[in-house]
Amino acid sequence: MTADEPFDVRLTGPAVRSLERLPAKLADAVLRFCDGPLADNPLRVTKPLGVELEGMRSGYVGIAYRVLVRIDEHANIVYVLRIVHRADVYGPRRPVESPA
Repeated sequence: MTADEPFDVRLTGPAVRSLERLPAKLADAVLRFCDGPLADNPLRVTKPLGVELEGMRSGYVGIAYRVLVRIDEHANIVYVLRIVHRADVYGPRRPVESPA
């Protein structure tokens, strides 16, 4: 793959379940974010998370929701781990599923 090719964005099981619980407009916005800016340049539209979630990054959708991801730059894949309200990112329901 060349650097100009978009990343392959893959939703994990918890991400799909999170997406299904969102209102339709917000779910649409998340999918547009994943298919557009996240696939095009995930390092630009996400930021690294703190020590508790080391190795993960998050990108904002709207003003209140974050898309939690893990990026595999060598394979050109972005794993969407969960979609969560910003107040719950460091809460007790941390993402536990790690991509293969």
